[in-house]
Order: sequence, then C-alpha cells, then structure tokens
Amino acid sequence: MDEKGKPDRPAKGFLSPMTTWRENLEFLIDLSCKDITKLVTGKPGDLDNLWFDLVRFNRLSLEFYKKHLGEIRGEPEQLRLIIGKIGELLDALVGGKPFGHELEAGTKLEFEGGRTKDERPSAWFSSPHLLQATLLTAAVWFSEAKGSTLIRRCVESPCKRIFLARRKSQKFCSHKCASAAASRAYKGPKKKRGTSVS
Repeated sequence: MDEKGKPDRPAKGFLSPMTTWRENLEFLIDLSCKDITKLVTGKPGDLDNLWFDLVRFNRLSLEFYKKHLGEIRGEPEQLRLIIGKIGELLDALVGGKPFGHELEAGTKLEFEGGRTKDERPSAWFSSPHLLQATLLTAAVWFSEAKGSTLIRRCVESPCKRIFLARRKSQKFCSHKCASAAASRAYKGPKKKRGTSVS
C-alpha cells in the first residue's frame, strides 16, 4: 500500500498480485475444488485463467506466465498435484490436524520486493517447484491472515464443503445448506409428534 492507502502497482514485468487476505484465501479454497478434466474439456480459457491466477498468487512474472502457458496447456495434469496438496492443507487446517510436505533438497526460495525467486531459474518450472512455492505462500497466508480462522467446513452433512465464512458465527457455506438444515430441524419434531399420536 502506498501512503494514500492504495495498493502498490506491480513491479514492471510482474502481474498484479492478489492483495487482500480474502482474495488469497478464496483463491486457495477455489483452487482446491478444481477438476483438471473439467478445466481441459470446459470453456476455452478456463485452464489459462487458472494458470494466470496461480502465477498471480505466487507473485511471479508475466514472463513466467507466458513462458510456461504452452506447457500447462500441453500437460495440465501437472497442476493436479498442486490442487491435491492445497486440498490436503485446507483439510488439515479446518480439521485442526498437522500437515507436512517435504521440500526438495537444495531448493531455496528468496523473497525480494514481494516477488518469489528460485536460485535455479532455468529449472524453476516443474510441478514440485511450483508446488513448493504455492504451499509456502499458502502457509504464509494461513498464518498471517486474520481471516484464516474463518475457513470452515460446512456443517450440512451431505455438503461438508470448505468455505470462507463472512462472519464468525457462520456454520453453513450457503443459504441452500442453511435452509436444508433448518427444514430438517423443523420437520424432525413434527414427525416425532405425528408418530406418537397414532
């Protein structure tokens, strides 16, 4: 943020990063629900948009995005590991369980001016490297963001979806789930009363 409270402009050659804790946490939750098969067979641009957002989340350069876009289009399966690991990390977070991921030996991430750099730029792009950067960035957001305590699992039994609550008391991911639970709670006592009268 600058002195007027406006978000800083991205450094030349870098994509505009996700700046708010809500934007970053919502991206991670959304990422964990992605289905690679649907992305590939879905609307044109879905895969490109996911790649764009992943690069933004990791505060990588526009050059990085363009350089590896062809690889992602050719082998989108390499994103499946990242999606799966973010899902595991979120499950651990909402379940109060530990999560671990062993970093590749010799990997070093440096943070300079809010941008991630790898000591081996020529070998940077492979799923394990981007996975590590994504997990490290996610861990920073989960530990620093005031809203990480708002990451919840929906209490509606058939749903159990992970979501980012809008308020501290929110238990359901949507009005649909809240209504279903309320309807079941309302009908439950009526059924009991109906059977006891007969």
